[in-house]
Amino acid sequence: MLYMQIPIVSPSKAFELASMYYKQGFNTLKLKVGKNLNADIEVLKAIRLAHPDCMFILDANEGYTANEAIQVLEKLCGKGVSALYGMYEHLCMLRFRDFLSWLSETFKNKTELWIHCLHLL
Repeated sequence: MLYMQIPIVSPSKAFELASMYYKQGFNTLKLKVGKNLNADIEVLKAIRLAHPDCMFILDANEGYTANEAIQVLEKLCGKGVSALYGMYEHLCMLRFRDFLSWLSETFKNKTELWIHCLHLL
């Protein structure tokens, strides 16, 4: 999979980068997230405006708790990012089967999720 990476930046800078990558033909964007939940959501919304059809790879390097990972996914689906497709890489320390159950129920038929987790169980 060929993608471009967007580091942790402001929403306006993320919009600028996403616009540039969109014009260059990149359909997948990998975003570093996990430092600030609300800032991450604003950045993702800005990117969605610049590149409405892009696929996200969100890489939090385990920066979210399980509850924060759930929050970010709920907020994205509820605030104009309902067509979210993405891979969630190391969103949190996934030691909670509840988190996986919640993901499969909440996002069933709404989005396509791949979860990369080294810390399951």
